[in-house]
Amino acid sequence: MRQFTHFPHKAWCPICDRERVFVDIDPDMRVGIRCLGCRSSSVHRAIYTVLSGEYGQRLEQLDGKSTYELSAHGAFFEILQKYAARSGFTLTCSEYMASVRSGDYQNGVRCEDIEKLTFEDNSFHLVTSTEVMEHVEDDNAGYREVHRVLKPSGQYIFSVPLDMTQTDTIIRAERAANGTIKHLLPPEYHGDPRQGLGGVFTWRNYGRDIVKQLRTVGFEAEIMVIKLSEFASRQVSGIPIVRAWKL
Repeated sequence: MRQFTHFPHKAWCPICDRERVFVDIDPDMRVGIRCLGCRSSSVHRAIYTVLSGEYGQRLEQLDGKSTYELSAHGAFFEILQKYAARSGFTLTCSEYMASVRSGDYQNGVRCEDIEKLTFEDNSFHLVTSTEVMEHVEDDNAGYREVHRVLKPSGQYIFSVPLDMTQTDTIIRAERAANGTIKHLLPPEYHGDPRQGLGGVFTWRNYGRDIVKQLRTVGFEAEIMVIKLSEFASRQVSGIPIVRAWKL
């Protein structure tokens, strides 16, 4: 059972668009500070801040447009699902399931491998993801696929663990010639309720060079550091969110 690591406190939630009670359920402030109104984490609130700046507080400017979120569970997915119904945009979602072929469904959930998406070219106006690309073995292939399925001028707005003090991405592991994983650093796993206690393997820790990487596959990109009200009394500079758009 998760335990509170700090006393509950009030702060502004940009998703609820009001002051809410927040609780700390994990020492990692990126994912551990939760709003009791919408259950969002700091990463969710940061990416939503960017989305609302682009498309309106309730994403009303997405009306009639098509969006794709690279998950089908959790607080951020539920927020998008709610506003898709209210604001009139189409929301497609998927999960990666190694045992299921891309494009097939399991228990009503579509499976997609971001390295080889099954969608047609120019399918979506907006693609979003939270904490996904660090777990993709060939992230360049993933970025190329997102670029392919976006419509011209479409945006990919996403989060990854990104150290703004670090210029270069740190590669933690690579695939050896014999097919095994060669660890360059101690293995790192990130929690995911769908993956059990073991978590999800992490191939890299991103640096600021992610912008250059995205440009090589045809995007223009920027990193936006979002300062949230719950960080006012903590020494946290903000949450980096990446915004990339198809030229």
